[in-house]
Amino acid sequence: MFGPTYRRRSVVFALVGFCGLLLTYGVGTWLPEIMRKSGFELGSALSFLLVLNLGNIVGSLLVARVADRIGSRRVVPAAFGLGTVCLVLMALAPPAAVLYVLVALVGFGAMGAQILVNGFVASSYPARIRATGLGWVVGFSRLGGIAGPTGAGLVLASGVGVAWNFWFFAVFSLAAASLLLVLGPVGDRREAPTATRTAG
Repeated sequence: MFGPTYRRRSVVFALVGFCGLLLTYGVGTWLPEIMRKSGFELGSALSFLLVLNLGNIVGSLLVARVADRIGSRRVVPAAFGLGTVCLVLMALAPPAAVLYVLVALVGFGAMGAQILVNGFVASSYPARIRATGLGWVVGFSRLGGIAGPTGAGLVLASGVGVAWNFWFFAVFSLAAASLLLVLGPVGDRREAPTATRTAG
C-alpha cells in the first residue's frame, strides 16, 4: 500500500478523508451555534442544521448516481469545490434566504462528497490490498472527525468573528478538492484491471 505504485494515492486519500470528516463533524456540530452568533434565534439556527442534513441526504444520492455514470474521479473534487464556493459565500453574510440555499448546497456538495470517498478509495486499489487501503483511509480520516469540532470550537471561542468559521471550513474543502485534482486519473473502473496487472 505504501510501495512506489500506491504510496501517493494512499497519502492523498487519507488527507482527503481527513478533510471530509473534518467538514462533516465540524459543520454538523457547530452550525447552529455559528448561526446563533450570526444573529439568528435558536429555532432558526437549528433549522439550518435540518437544511444541512437534508442537503446531505439528497446530495449523497444524486452525487452517487452521477459518479456511477462518469466516475468518482470527476464528481468528488467537483462536489468539494461546490462546498468551498458556498462556504466562502456564507462568510460574506448574505440574506437569510440565500444562506439556507448555501447551507443546503454545503450538505449536498462537501458533505455529500465524503460519502463517495470510501467507494473511490476501494476502486483505486487491487483486490489484494483493497481492504487494507480502505482501513487505512477510514482510520486516518477519523482524526478529521476529532479535529473538525475542536478546531471550529476554538475559532468560535476566539472572538475573531463568525465569518472565520466559514473560512476555516472552506480551507479544508478546497484542500480536499485540490488534493484529488493533483492525484490525477486513478479510481475509474476502466483503470482497475490495469492497476491489478501492474500490482501482479
